Amino acid sequence: MPESAILCVRCGNCLENCHIFSSTKEWKHAPPNRLRILRKKADFVAFECNGCRRCTVFCPFSVEISAYVSRARKEIKNKAKALVELVEVQLEKGRQFEKHKQFYEAAIRFLEKKHNLKIPLNKKAEILFVPLQGEHTIIPAAKLFNLAKEDWTLSYFEASNFAFFLGDMELAKKVSERIFREAEELGVEKIIVTECGHAYRVFKMFWREWFGRDFEILSIVEVAAEYVEKGIVEVKRGLAEPVTYHDPCQAARNSGLIEEPRKVIGSFAEDFREMKPNKEKNFCCGGGGGLVAIPEMKDFRLVAGKKKAEQIKETEAKYVLTICENCRTQLKDLREHYGLNYEVSGVVELLSKFV
Repeated sequence: MPESAILCVRCGNCLENCHIFSSTKEWKHAPPNRLRILRKKADFVAFECNGCRRCTVFCPFSVEISAYVSRARKEIKNKAKALVELVEVQLEKGRQFEKHKQFYEAAIRFLEKKHNLKIPLNKKAEILFVPLQGEHTIIPAAKLFNLAKEDWTLSYFEASNFAFFLGDMELAKKVSERIFREAEELGVEKIIVTECGHAYRVFKMFWREWFGRDFEILSIVEVAAEYVEKGIVEVKRGLAEPVTYHDPCQAARNSGLIEEPRKVIGSFAEDFREMKPNKEKNFCCGGGGGLVAIPEMKDFRLVAGKKKAEQIKETEAKYVLTICENCRTQLKDLREHYGLNYEVSGVVELLSKFV
């Protein structure tokens, strides 16, 4: 990291390419100033950054300011009390697994009856699907897997890893260990992660290093794109209202999931409109990096999301799709804050209504 910081020549190329500085015009939120502060000490300015890495993309020397943000967050993580508490909840689920298991199984059986859909649990299978909390991540995937006749089972744990937002990778590994042990016990070959930007990045980029096991890691949107492309599921094209897509930073810029969501959207949407800029150069929504989960940061992230709200408004879209839970929450909050009119949905969630 020190070598990276030395390369910063304060050219200013990152200023308007940072959604926070572009939205606030305040020097304290300028990437070079953030870097200057964090080189000296761990400061709360680390939590006034989404860690989206757009500044790095436009930096002629690829200075990794997000690395300094992560290091500082680890040192002052107790200042983000909500994130610390969420990590403890995740670890407690692992420690009290048998108790958690009973409630979870009852909830899944309820969903099976409600949707008349088979959802396998605790089954030896080829695929382990790791969802988030809420049926909006479980039911669409179950519908697709069953239509494709996949050999799959549902994880008892959620894909999110709040320790990642604290910059504490040792703690993040402990959170992931719950799912790793489950995957080992069930003998799965593939782990498919729900629509969650940071979770996909953690699974894809850190699991092999942490656990020395080479599972095939896929996002549910990659699987859906393959189903659509190969005709494994039949899609009824029929969404006439204008649709746009928000590229989550962790999924697109930092993990390369760019074309797959667009392939899926193109299978059912008749009027797809790109935001400008888009793909790896898309602006952060302002909710990532765990900020959505920190109540006292709401006012800040709404201001930070001004650039994203402007992007959406320009498309005149009636549907804004994304593949990240944090982004979904932020996009809904931006809609209310800036008086916009659109529906927010996951890509696979909406696809499931057209198969």
